[in-house]
Amino acid sequence: MKILVSGASGHLGHLIIRNLLERGVSKEQIVAGARHTNRARDLEAQGIKVIPFDYDQPATLEAGLKGITHFMMISVSQNDTPVHQHDLVIEAAAKANLEVLVFTSIFRAKESNLPLAPIMRAAEEEIEALGIPHVFLRDNAYLEMYLSNVMQAIQTGQLVSSAGDAKIAGVSRFDIAEAAAIVLTHPEYYGQTLELAGDQAFTFKDLAQLAQTYRKAPVTYQPITLAQSHQMMKQAGFPKHDLAVMDQLEKVTASGALNTDDHTLSEILGHATLTIDDLVKRYLMS
Repeated sequence: MKILVSGASGHLGHLIIRNLLERGVSKEQIVAGARHTNRARDLEAQGIKVIPFDYDQPATLEAGLKGITHFMMISVSQNDTPVHQHDLVIEAAAKANLEVLVFTSIFRAKESNLPLAPIMRAAEEEIEALGIPHVFLRDNAYLEMYLSNVMQAIQTGQLVSSAGDAKIAGVSRFDIAEAAAIVLTHPEYYGQTLELAGDQAFTFKDLAQLAQTYRKAPVTYQPITLAQSHQMMKQAGFPKHDLAVMDQLEKVTASGALNTDDHTLSEILGHATLTIDDLVKRYLMS
């Protein structure tokens, strides 16, 4: 088994490699692919091979996948990512002799209206069309996205949101990384599409109550309309493209589309998923 983890210089890539090592995969079996290899020097210091692996540079992709049997493909998820951003790496993967490609996709990718959904759908469809053995990890919204909301509420005593009472079954990157390491090394998951969400859904009102616990003083939750939120972001100087992305994200959140009772993730992990409270405690302790 030879595992390539792309995006290895990022937070999720680092966590996946750490989990692989903790699960008994040797450092000789892991290859860390990074667009900027100088940002993965800490992995080199651990004895892990680091190679250039740039989704926009085909030569690095084919060379990087040579001899690889298991490919952990971390998706690109910037707001300005082109729809077919992943095509080159998927085409290179199709030429490799892979046992499995594990791809980090988006929650309910087929029907999602999230801004990144078209990019993830296109990648999934290309992987399937080329007949690559795969697992799709469809991650729900990352809990880490909501840390800033809680921290700001602790400081200001107020939390403003257009989400209303909509619940969010968010997931932590820590849990996603652990699940990825398990799936990569357990063939019984190969060929599956896994919708991954947190066990404990929350509302923005819950976030305000959580912030109040740490503030040790009242925190007010102020629900606003989507139109009011748009105007606030516009006045704050959001670029036009970013404003459209945020509008769509808030609309999807308010619709309740990020909620689920699915416990696939905790079943894979063999333990309960981390909560937003767990992450806040980790953040404050660090």
